Amino acid sequence: MYRLVICITFCHLLTIFVSNARMANTPFVFIKNYGLSEYKASSQNWDLLVSPDGILYVANNSGLLTFDGNNWILYELPDKSSVLRVTLLRDTVFTRSETSIGYWTPSSTGELTYQELTHDRPDVSFRNRTTSLSAGKYEFTSTLAEGVHIADSAGNILVHLTTENGLQDNIVNNMYMENQRKVWFALDNGVCVIIMDPALSLLAKRSKVGKLSDAVLLNHTIYIRTNINYYKSEMYGDKSFVPIRAEEVVWIFNQKTEKETITPEYLLKETPYIGELNGKEKIYPVSDRLYWLTNDNEARLIHLKGKDIQLRCRILFDNYHMNLINRGRQIIPLNDSLHIASTVQGVLLINTMRLVNNTRENGLRFRFTRIEYTDGKGIHLHDPDLTKLFLPYNFHEATVYVGSSVFNPNNQISYRIDNISSRWSEWQRNGKITFLQLPEGDYKLRIRKYIPSGNFPEILLNIRICPPWYKTRWAYYVYFILFVMLVLTAIIAFKKKLKRKEQLRLDAEQQKVQQLKGEMLEKELKNKKNELMIQTSALTQRGIAMQTLSKELDRQKKMLGDHYPDRFYAKMHSLLNETLNNQSEWIAFDTYFDSAHQDFIDRFRQRYPGVNHNDIRMCCLIRMNLSTKEIASILNISIRAVELRRYRLRKRMGLETDKNLSDFLMKF
Repeated sequence: MYRLVICITFCHLLTIFVSNARMANTPFVFIKNYGLSEYKASSQNWDLLVSPDGILYVANNSGLLTFDGNNWILYELPDKSSVLRVTLLRDTVFTRSETSIGYWTPSSTGELTYQELTHDRPDVSFRNRTTSLSAGKYEFTSTLAEGVHIADSAGNILVHLTTENGLQDNIVNNMYMENQRKVWFALDNGVCVIIMDPALSLLAKRSKVGKLSDAVLLNHTIYIRTNINYYKSEMYGDKSFVPIRAEEVVWIFNQKTEKETITPEYLLKETPYIGELNGKEKIYPVSDRLYWLTNDNEARLIHLKGKDIQLRCRILFDNYHMNLINRGRQIIPLNDSLHIASTVQGVLLINTMRLVNNTRENGLRFRFTRIEYTDGKGIHLHDPDLTKLFLPYNFHEATVYVGSSVFNPNNQISYRIDNISSRWSEWQRNGKITFLQLPEGDYKLRIRKYIPSGNFPEILLNIRICPPWYKTRWAYYVYFILFVMLVLTAIIAFKKKLKRKEQLRLDAEQQKVQQLKGEMLEKELKNKKNELMIQTSALTQRGIAMQTLSKELDRQKKMLGDHYPDRFYAKMHSLLNETLNNQSEWIAFDTYFDSAHQDFIDRFRQRYPGVNHNDIRMCCLIRMNLSTKEIASILNISIRAVELRRYRLRKRMGLETDKNLSDFLMKF
């Protein structure tokens, strides 16, 4: 009987010891689920891995999924088949699908393109389904229907994660250990990541304990006071709060010393610069000159040193899917690194030391991953590594994608465009930044990433909105050339106008001179014609007179007969013939005739070189429109002789019989 009691007692103590051992090792677990609404692909995922630069690759039924901490991108295979396995070899991603094995290479615009392997690669191998793995002091076991078991190194089950306590799906197809505290899971419905002992842990849901009003840490036990009761939880036990009676713990809260609370006005006076939380909602004292400052859903732990300020850490609760309550907000220190905050979700434990120490930042991964813009011709991609982006003036929309890494949950970004706004945008998880058409000019797109401590990492993209073609430098060159040409044309036209005006003036003067000359020539011609008529009349009168004298001489000779001596008669006839044949008068006649009839004699001789001077005189007399009788008198010949000369003249000229000699000579 005694031995039985000892045995029962030993078994009971052993059970208590094992139970306490399990409770002592129960870890905090943070689960982040990603579903269809976020990655926009098939729900079923088969495999996954994280590259050294912080990119998550997921084998999905729709293709290869990538996640850089901010943006999910799906790359489909050429035949649209499912990707079943993914592996990494020397920075090259290889995948195995239902129909092929291939690798993915980035293009100049940052997109992955697929190349199918045409031969076997012995150095490329794919993992089978991983059912268990060790992550530091924890052992993870995945199941096909019962979620994930987390055990200690001795095999004791510490946590069983299912859809009942935060897991998105109970069917786990594969898992990948990023580090000793962080494991990724490919689920039959989505993707999730589990972080062990996170910097922020939900101790109790508000629906179970109510709204937090105060908290105390005493001997590894957390005591809290809410609007409905008092509770306690072992810091290293199963971490579940159990209700206790007020009289058991009220003395603990009464022993708390009140810390000095400063006003926002004092804080502003003492520290003129405390960032964007300047004079914000409330200040919560932690210890001597150590304070929490809150604004919206953000809190910063600052340390005042005189008029200087030091930032210990900052928390953007959106990163952890938590929300600080608006009324009755509390941030209560438990010790130097542990703090309790009241959130909409419940009682939140903050480990500031772990928050800062466990932050892994890779500045090289915070960069532009895709740059595109749309216009009337469609979508245009740019190299994401460019330093200056040139956009046409008529672009419709420009989109910039920013990625960091999956190494920590602090991947929210904020941005601003200089010359457009001086304020930073609200923090956002999505790395997609879109802006519509901007006026032409130069802009700077600044993007910063949220981190728990230190200065925000920032990247910059210079943007130039190009002017329309009619405002480009080359267009202005053309405008300048056209302007110069226009000025030169105007000068040339003006000079031509002046020259034409001067020419008109000269022409008018010349015309006037010509007119005067014409009038003078006409007058001179008229005078010459008059002189010619006088000369012709004189020749006519002389011829008539000579013919009269000749007839009278012949009559007297006939009457006197021998009484008129022959020598006297011959002498008189000789004198009459000399008078009729006086060449000086004909020379004067020719001169007057040429002057009055535009060198008729020279022109006639050039055209008819075979004519003699008697023919020319006949032509001149005919051109003067003299009658046959007048011509006969001037030439001192008979009318019959005139007719004969006219006949001979026509013959020498070769004039046709149907042409009138007088008309021809008048027009010559």
